[in-house]
Amino acid sequence: MTLRLTSDDARRLREATAALLAPLAGPDPRAWWRDAEARLHALFPGANAMLSMPNGTRLRNDSQTVDPTQLQRMNEMSRADPRTGFHGSSDPASAWFNRYRRAHALELWTLAEGGGILESHGHDLRRNTVYHEGLAPAGFADFVCAASQNDAGEMWLTVGYQRPTARRHFDDEREVVGLLLPALQVAHHALATFGARRSALLASLDAMGDALLVVDADGRALHHNAALQRALAGEPAREQVLAAMHALAAEVRTLRGRAATAPVIPARTVQTALARYALRASLAPAALWGEEGLVQVALDAATPAIVTPPLAIPDALGLTAREAEVARLLARRLSNAEVAAALGVSAHTARHHTERVMQKLGAARRADVAVRLSGGP
Repeated sequence: MTLRLTSDDARRLREATAALLAPLAGPDPRAWWRDAEARLHALFPGANAMLSMPNGTRLRNDSQTVDPTQLQRMNEMSRADPRTGFHGSSDPASAWFNRYRRAHALELWTLAEGGGILESHGHDLRRNTVYHEGLAPAGFADFVCAASQNDAGEMWLTVGYQRPTARRHFDDEREVVGLLLPALQVAHHALATFGARRSALLASLDAMGDALLVVDADGRALHHNAALQRALAGEPAREQVLAAMHALAAEVRTLRGRAATAPVIPARTVQTALARYALRASLAPAALWGEEGLVQVALDAATPAIVTPPLAIPDALGLTAREAEVARLLARRLSNAEVAAALGVSAHTARHHTERVMQKLGAARRADVAVRLSGGP
């Protein structure tokens, strides 16, 4: 039978393929799978889609549409070899099928095909606990499964339905899932080859004191490191600062496309009610990240951006001279201990000053103090 695709089918197939091919485009594999799963739902209306990967001695089955309790049940029934990453099972017949599948390089099968293989070798699908207690209640009473295998282990994609009699969009869904198999294999290879290295790299970035944003070639945020999250935690205009960082990354990519050598990007500044931030951007080394076109944007230590003249603060806001001094320290997000050190007073006195100033200004947090001092509501 010749597979017939409408123009919409072909478009959705391309979108699902493209999503599967981009496992490193997001901050982690689960974010990638969320996007890929949404594309698969568009391609197979009414179907469930599930990704299965080894997670220690068990599998991690991931699906947005399957009840979490059922996913947990399948995880508990699963087995995985932590040395090889091969899938196993608590059910003897399913464990046998996994060994058979690997021995015969079976990469694509339906429930009917898998059940036929089991029955031809003396196993009864009607007594298979993985199917009757795991897959079927989870919405895979009928399914097509595609499997990828490499040196890191196995990764499965399962597309299935709540009822065996559920209406199908395609006459031969096995063939359509088969068209996605090469993309699944490429994604698995990318995760195995670069995923561990990228995880280690991101952990290193989180350990750094410099605040960094990494943006991919398509302009998506790949990683906000821990220092950046801390730097912007109390910033009311956080989204404004991040937008400026993304704009600078886009400028780097544009200049890179025009220049024969690496472009030189001057620093940028972003002014908010709280602070002035200096931004610097550079191309991320492809050899380090495993892909071209990534940009790193650094945010330098913020400097206070209090524009109200010091002597005007008491008159405008009803603060005493000492309270105005405390307010300026709070606007810089200094802790009570740091306020005490700056004023040469005890921690108890500093806490009293802090509470009184914030009460007078109607400020719930230190970031609000900066807004009040700069004339904000």
